[in-house]
Amino acid sequence: MKIRFKGQAKLFMKNLKRTNPGYYRVLKSYFKDQRKKLEKEFEHDLKKQRKKLEDEFEDDLKKQRRKLRDEFEDDLKKQRRKLIKEFKKSLRKQTDKLEDIMESQIEDGLEDELYSERFANLLRSVLRGEELGNNFREIAEQFLNDDAEVVTNAGTISGVVIEVGDNYLILQETDSTIIIVPFENLISIRPQ
Repeated sequence: MKIRFKGQAKLFMKNLKRTNPGYYRVLKSYFKDQRKKLEKEFEHDLKKQRKKLEDEFEDDLKKQRRKLRDEFEDDLKKQRRKLIKEFKKSLRKQTDKLEDIMESQIEDGLEDELYSERFANLLRSVLRGEELGNNFREIAEQFLNDDAEVVTNAGTISGVVIEVGDNYLILQETDSTIIIVPFENLISIRPQ
């Protein structure tokens, strides 16, 4: 039907050109203007449709991007939580193992030290007062000719340490008072 109409239109225009050339020119100009108008409308509609499709595509693309990013972030958070949980569990196991190993080694080392000859000699010297006296002598020598506070089993005294012997120190409490303190009666010495 379309083909027949096209053929009839051509035949009509041919006859019109022969019979009425002025009317033919007017009609041809009208059709030309209508064609341009339709082409412009078509171009305009096509641009609008293209723009609409591009906008819809951009919106869909943004939504898909957002959705994928959100899904990715959720998966990442889940994986992170899972890894942290597994790491904590592994760390707890390793810490427990390490504690057991350290406890065992400390017990073994302490047992070896407590039953060693060196520790036995140290205990003997402390019980005889030898080690304690040596330590107090070294500390008291640091305060020689300086003010110090000396705590003994009889109480606290203070003054200037004027002499340090093998097992005693001499403290000048006032210009006229001098006190001899045996190391075996000493509890502590500190600066005044």
